[in-house]
Amino acid sequence: MQKSPQSALASHLIKEIRHRLPENMELAKNLEPLLEVGRSALYKRLRGALAFTPDELVVLARHFQISMDKFVLDQPGIVALEFPVLTEPVHSSAAFLSRVEQQLQVALNLPEPTLFYASAEIPLFCYFRYPELTAFKLYMWSRTTWLLPEFEHQKFSFSNFPNKTEILKRSEAILRHYCDLPSCEFWTLHMLENTLNQIDFLAYEGGFAEPEMAKLLHEQLGSLISWQQQMAERGCKIDNTNREGAKLLVYHNEIAHTNNTLLVQSATHRQAFFTFDNPNFGTSSSPVFCNYTADWFNRLQRCSIRMSREGEKQRFRFFEKLQHRLFLKSKEPFF
Repeated sequence: MQKSPQSALASHLIKEIRHRLPENMELAKNLEPLLEVGRSALYKRLRGALAFTPDELVVLARHFQISMDKFVLDQPGIVALEFPVLTEPVHSSAAFLSRVEQQLQVALNLPEPTLFYASAEIPLFCYFRYPELTAFKLYMWSRTTWLLPEFEHQKFSFSNFPNKTEILKRSEAILRHYCDLPSCEFWTLHMLENTLNQIDFLAYEGGFAEPEMAKLLHEQLGSLISWQQQMAERGCKIDNTNREGAKLLVYHNEIAHTNNTLLVQSATHRQAFFTFDNPNFGTSSSPVFCNYTADWFNRLQRCSIRMSREGEKQRFRFFEKLQHRLFLKSKEPFF
């Protein structure tokens, strides 16, 4: 017997919720306080013996921030996208980091997850190994993307950075999660340019409170590149304690110019991410959109050159060029 539209919608919604909860977390225990129904009535709903009311489905969708469009508008050309900043604008650096951390935790709770990541700049998670570089990137986004008023006329100062303790704690947690998540990544020779341009911009306008900060940021970029080279050589992630983590495949992407495109893939679930108004990210778990994204990564992999593990020759050339670019930039005078 074919399911009614409402029961099909409920089944899709419950399946999506299960994907977002840790495996060891009981579903009914999470839903009971939201729906304010007895345990027996809730189990009947979960078994399909009793229908969820439309209001109950709305409560669940809103609480878990799941778009119901993808369940209702089941047409190949229509894709449901979520863009969290439309409803919850970033009001602090800590709030943004919290959002990133939550997404990584969800990914790690999936069975056998893999992250595919292509970017024209340094992958977001890599900044978080370096405290000053982390604070600098958050400062620039706070000024240029989130337009936070407390940063509008404030020079960049690491020593006086707002909520620094919490921010560094969250960034360290994000780095640990990243190192525990297997990934296949596509890096380009232009990956330094965005951050170098931001440093130049701030130096030109006299925006550094500490005179030596621009030089320190260049040094940390050099350390970051060396760390990336080490991870590519070993074929695994390495955290800030030098612990070896999950498997890492790295490719030199010479062709596709993209901002940030990510795909989390597991045995049971796919979720695509993209940046718009960087670093704000949108996401979709639409099967047709995720399939297209997976196909795009497959095409990108076929026309990219592997640098991890046995790709020694390509890896050496790639990182030699990056270090040379940074060396030349460091010889230019800061304004």
